[in-house]
Amino acid sequence: MSSGLSTCSAHGGHPARRPARRATLRAGLLLLLLAVLGVVTLTGGGRALEQARDQVDTWGMWAPLAFAVLYALTVTALAPAIVLTTSAGVLFGVVTGTATVLTGATAGAALSFALARRLGRSAVARWAADGRLAQPATLMARRGFTAVLLLRLVPGP
Repeated sequence: MSSGLSTCSAHGGHPARRPARRATLRAGLLLLLLAVLGVVTLTGGGRALEQARDQVDTWGMWAPLAFAVLYALTVTALAPAIVLTTSAGVLFGVVTGTATVLTGATAGAALSFALARRLGRSAVARWAADGRLAQPATLMARRGFTAVLLLRLVPGP
């Protein structure tokens, strides 16, 4: 009788080695990113920052709004927002950068929600009608705020 646990992954490796491989890969990618940033900085990356600031200055008071719109579209397209978040702080300062990022992130979340609701509702409705999604769907329909609050408090990916 099998316990249901496999000692080898589908790729022939030991399951305990997968997290170590993933951590090594992440560390390598971080080192590569730091090396690239170092090379860019040493070879004139400062000029690019000055050019970006000059461009932002030409937009005047509309620059934070334009940046927030760009931010919203970027996060809606599922692109990592960390570069834009950091850029907002560098270009606009802490206070204006934070307000710009919060505005863009909120607008991006609303846009993502609207797109998902409009384009994905029928597909999710088929899955939610039976199976594992029936209970959460019922909870969301009856007690939406409480359900979202509980889901946000549960740790996990």
